[in-house]
Amino acid sequence: MTKIKRGREMILLIGIPGSGKSTFCQQYFPQYQVISLDLLHTRHQEDAALQNAIFSGVNCVIDNTNVTKDERAKYIAAAKATRYFVTGYYLCSKIDECLARNSQRSGKARIPDVDVIGRAKQLELPDYGEGFDELYYVSIRNGKFIIRNWEK
Repeated sequence: MTKIKRGREMILLIGIPGSGKSTFCQQYFPQYQVISLDLLHTRHQEDAALQNAIFSGVNCVIDNTNVTKDERAKYIAAAKATRYFVTGYYLCSKIDECLARNSQRSGKARIPDVDVIGRAKQLELPDYGEGFDELYYVSIRNGKFIIRNWEK
């Protein structure tokens, strides 16, 4: 799963808060540089980390919600301009499951339920037309991630 596809790779995780993106990232891409607004706190720092990763040519994971095509576009454009292979993983989850996982978080990690619901309403499913080289569906069953090829 974590093999390099064609040289440098950028992974975009897509899913509402509480869908399991960060846990999936930790389990499947531990050697990749993680670029996350949750970790970097500001868009300026996130943009700097993205540019540094691309300049350095490292494999990276964008661990944000990335629920709209517009949000994903900046990362895909940067990756394509620098010949990165772009893989998307859509973590499909039911909103009640995401709310339950979110309720287990504490401090700044816990997101207001209204924000989780709001992001769910904004969700636009990814498609190959955005520039992805590969796309996958990811679901959670019995506490394990199930990865399937994207249905074109």
